[in-house]
Amino acid sequence: MKVPAFLFMVLSSVGLAFPTSAVGKVTKYGGEETRVPASPESTMREFWRFSNCAAKRNLNRTRVLLSHREWGTGVRKLVSAYTKTYRSCLPVGSQMRFNSKLFRGSLAAAYLNHKYKKAAPPNYGVVTPTFTETAFNDLASNVDRPSFLLDAFADCVVRNQPAHAFHLFASKPTGKIEKIIFEQLQPTMRVCLSVKDGDQVEFTTTSLRGLMAEAAYDLDLRYFEDKSEKTTQKIGADS
Repeated sequence: MKVPAFLFMVLSSVGLAFPTSAVGKVTKYGGEETRVPASPESTMREFWRFSNCAAKRNLNRTRVLLSHREWGTGVRKLVSAYTKTYRSCLPVGSQMRFNSKLFRGSLAAAYLNHKYKKAAPPNYGVVTPTFTETAFNDLASNVDRPSFLLDAFADCVVRNQPAHAFHLFASKPTGKIEKIIFEQLQPTMRVCLSVKDGDQVEFTTTSLRGLMAEAAYDLDLRYFEDKSEKTTQKIGADS
């Protein structure tokens, strides 16, 4: 198992908590709306269902939406149009409010699930590393270090356990299978993110699923980019 050396640095009290998204029932009484917030567990399951439903209906449109790396103001119209198109993927009477990180992670997992539904994922371990010690040392600010290390951690887990990662993406959030897969990933996770005695690193299952899905999506892109570049180099060498 190959693990970047810099991942063994101390990560004291690093935690992840994406803003909770709300998928709740909306009931109208006399023209007024009464909103009943969904539980965090129910919210994650509805995101999972919606993303898989939408990706199944149009995988290419899902790919195009994910190709926008930053979901700022310019992409919000595309996201809004996407969710409206697949509004029927939500339970009747529900509304969805979400932040970009939560939705991107859920959508990336669904996209990869359907892309490799009938085939095993590529060997991401051969992809040229980007989370290197040099890149870490070149960070402009210490503020960027926690997110860099967490992204590197997710990248490491997916590289070493792609099959388990994809089984996780296919599993229902907060379900029994998800719990089993996380237990199976524990040895790899401990190696990919080792800390010194007394330090703690905490993740929610929600944040970890999102991180791993984003990592897998990036690795998938880079796998085919590397493959294309090597093919081009070979053609150039043979000509």
